[in-house]
Amino acid sequence: MIEKRGRFRLDRPTVLVAAAAVLGVALVLAREATYGVMLTHDSISYVVAARNLLAGEGLTLYNGRVYVVQPPLYPMLLAAASLGILNPHHVAGPVNAAVFGLTTFVVGQYLRTRLESRFLVAWACLAVALSVPMAELSSWALSGPAFILLATLALIRTDGFLTGGKTRSLVLAAVFAALACQTRYIGVAVAVTVVLLLLCQRGAPLLRRVGRTVVFSLIVAAPMGLWLLRNYLLTGTVAGDRLPSGYSLPALLGEMAGRLWRGGLLYLDPPWLRGVSLAALALAAAAALAAVGYVSAGGRRTPSDWRPCYVFGGFALAYLAVLVSVMMRVDVVAVQSRFLVPLYVPFLVAAVVALDRLLACEREGRLPGSVGRLPWTGTVRAGAGGAPSVPASILTLVLSLWLVGQVVANARAIGRANAHDLSRGYGAQPWAVSETLRYVRENPIRGEVRSNEPIVVSLHNDGTGPYRGTPERLERLLANAPNGVHVVWFERPWRRRLYDYGVADLRASPGLEPVAELADGAIFRVNEGGALRADP
Repeated sequence: MIEKRGRFRLDRPTVLVAAAAVLGVALVLAREATYGVMLTHDSISYVVAARNLLAGEGLTLYNGRVYVVQPPLYPMLLAAASLGILNPHHVAGPVNAAVFGLTTFVVGQYLRTRLESRFLVAWACLAVALSVPMAELSSWALSGPAFILLATLALIRTDGFLTGGKTRSLVLAAVFAALACQTRYIGVAVAVTVVLLLLCQRGAPLLRRVGRTVVFSLIVAAPMGLWLLRNYLLTGTVAGDRLPSGYSLPALLGEMAGRLWRGGLLYLDPPWLRGVSLAALALAAAAALAAVGYVSAGGRRTPSDWRPCYVFGGFALAYLAVLVSVMMRVDVVAVQSRFLVPLYVPFLVAAVVALDRLLACEREGRLPGSVGRLPWTGTVRAGAGGAPSVPASILTLVLSLWLVGQVVANARAIGRANAHDLSRGYGAQPWAVSETLRYVRENPIRGEVRSNEPIVVSLHNDGTGPYRGTPERLERLLANAPNGVHVVWFERPWRRRLYDYGVADLRASPGLEPVAELADGAIFRVNEGGALRADP
């Protein structure tokens, strides 16, 4: 057994893990140093729901509609963090930075109990703290960081229960899984993973496994059931109206693979880092394959030593399966990197644990037959005198170079986030000089805005929004837009952005009435539509 659980102690390893967490927090705050936390369409919903909750109006949106599209935990967190004094939008940045740091700390402390290699513990902590995709996600006012933390805690507690059998661990796993579901609906992947692990637990009678599964399911389902019931009673839908997906399965999988390659899981910039990252991935894959071979060959280590690979790797597979299933049914326009970032921690934990086990087996000379004779797996027997073997040395070098690449990538990403021509954060230069946005501030209209200024207008087709695309997609948007909402079009607020439709397409639409056309944009009012939703 490798697990070394006990009371929390402020020892040197804990201080080092905490230092890595502080580094992660600093990197997120550095991205927000000039323009603050960045906003997207979902961010507006979270911020407005938090504001209205503090104002005594309940969880409602900018136009008075009931908040149902996302679960309630994140806006409630923003409202609580604001203490009823601060603007929820302004606290979103520090809250997400703190959540990211806490995730780094939790992962580091967990791996301390599961790994024998101190080098891999340190590397894993830095791999989380320096993760460009996770830091990028944490610099937006989105619920993703909170979901990642809660899912990680649920999986850690599940591993603890399967190893030690304590009821307290199972209850905590259920509570964290329930909170993950209340943060993002895809949190159901956490519940599915734990249920399967409980039902497949070795050595436990069937009735006991079923009983534990029922208890876990009830704890997870109770709050989500109440939330969905509330939504249905108030709106007639359990999670809001959704447009049907336009994806085919091959197209979705192809786009998802492309997004992963472009940085949805591992940040592969600068270019030389691609080779290093692919080498690290190849080593991790070889380690996982060799781990399967070692377990099947009957090594002396217990199954619990390999359990983190099954727990976290199983969640990664379940998350992908649920994500693909949802995107095949609901229109989300495009696969975004933030959808794939939650795979980072489970993949990292599973790979690092597998590498640690194989390095330990190498030191012990316990690898089975043919596996131990494959030098490219990094599992050949250690050299004489306790010196690391050549494959182990190569592995250490590759992982160290990968961290160096992450430092370089973070420096470049922070520079871009603080560049006035690319930032979408608070006070960004394009918004400061926008005539269209000034008009909106002076003439309040009904809608929403994705800049960090007053939330008043619906911004579409900025090159990143959920409704970019063909004129046909614009027609779908307008066909389901409530009457009286305003659509605002901006003339290239960010450099190097391309547009699929423009002001001419909006002017030609029979469902839009021109309100104002300015130097850098135009404003239109929706006069027709409401096919799925009526005016409040």
